[in-house]
Amino acid sequence: MQFTNHMHQRMSQRGCTKSMVEFTLSEGSVRGDKYILNRKTTQKYLSDIDNKIKNLRWILQEKNQTSYQEILNELQKSRRIALKILDKGGITVVLDGEDLITTYNINSFKRC
Repeated sequence: MQFTNHMHQRMSQRGCTKSMVEFTLSEGSVRGDKYILNRKTTQKYLSDIDNKIKNLRWILQEKNQTSYQEILNELQKSRRIALKILDKGGITVVLDGEDLITTYNINSFKRC
């Protein structure tokens, strides 16, 4: 995937980070040339990841398995990214082949 100049500008204007875009590409649903990660999907992902984090913490405390610490750190990182996306109401990423064209917040079209 290649970020276009337009994509970099829109990410800067709309407060989207590269990690948020990558997260949307991996977890979002595909509709045509768009990857969409809405509020409902993000909330479901967060509840799943919270359960995984809870179980890993229990394993780390009860069984002293330090090998799971790296996995726990990655899950916590993914959780932080998902929370940022949830605060925005969701994110849409538009592609053209291998080029990332633009990104916007899902609720950006709901004007008062």
